[in-house]
Amino acid sequence: MGYAMPEQTAHGIHIRLYARAFIFAEAGNPTKRFLLVNIDAAMPSQLLTRKLVQKLQAEFNGLYRSDNVAISATHTHASPAGYLEHLLYHVTSLGFVKQSFDAMLDGILEASHAAHADLRPAALSWSEGELLGANINRSPTAYMANPEAERAQYKHDTDKDMTLLKIRAAEGGQRGRGLLSWFPVHCTSMNNTNTLLSGDNKGAAEQFVEKLWAPKQQMLEPRFVAAFVQSNMADTTPNIQGTFCSNTGKHVGTICWHSC
Repeated sequence: MGYAMPEQTAHGIHIRLYARAFIFAEAGNPTKRFLLVNIDAAMPSQLLTRKLVQKLQAEFNGLYRSDNVAISATHTHASPAGYLEHLLYHVTSLGFVKQSFDAMLDGILEASHAAHADLRPAALSWSEGELLGANINRSPTAYMANPEAERAQYKHDTDKDMTLLKIRAAEGGQRGRGLLSWFPVHCTSMNNTNTLLSGDNKGAAEQFVEKLWAPKQQMLEPRFVAAFVQSNMADTTPNIQGTFCSNTGKHVGTICWHSC
């Protein structure tokens, strides 16, 4: 899913795909809450959301509804296809794949259950900053076709801002419980010749933080959850060295027609 190539079929796993759930509720009235699930997938699905809400409503007596549940996706191009509800997306997967859909729904539901069970007071902090060297415009030639007056309004030809929401325990020294990071970059570090399931760059970042970085930090809880949520990544690419010809391997320069 992502490159829409029928011949690109899965032959194994590069890194596992996960769902990470966060619930935010008002301290004075916990019934006022919002559930956000970030999944390692190409895109969210209305069908997945509807089925998730149906199951949660049956279990929690209407506590979770279509107006307080949302699914976001990292937009990895190396996740399974066939789980969306629109015909166009089923062309290259040759139809709806129930096995993929059920596995994704089960994972999202499991993450939602874990977040629900772990609901407790927390302290939130918000920060923003410029992150360079992590993305470039994948179609600079098209960008240069925009009016000069419009381009003059921006420092770069693509967004370089990262937003970070930090979640800490409200008690016990405010140990870190999790984070959500928004940064615009396509999950196309794995190209269209890849045949392994992968969370790509955002999935790798999530697992790096949770499995390698977090356990070494004294001020974090053991089950620290890190979600690298997708942002306005439309014409961004992680391939910051530019575009290379797939036949010759030669670099074709910064100004080019298209880069994944």
